[in-house]
Amino acid sequence: MPNWRFLPNNSFIVSIPLLMRLLILLGHLFASFNGAISCAGPILDANVRWQRHKVIVHTADELEWD
Repeated sequence: MPNWRFLPNNSFIVSIPLLMRLLILLGHLFASFNGAISCAGPILDANVRWQRHKVIVHTADELEWD
């Protein structure tokens, strides 16, 4: 066990697990954020295509009625 007496109240020993937890938490947040983007990409793309499809069908119907 190294000698941490020069640090007050063993703050370094206490802060190592906290830093590790923060790093793991940030890693999880970043991974879930990337996952959300990669999951939402195709959904948004499909939604845009569906909107375009609706517009095309709508204008085609109007042209037919005219």
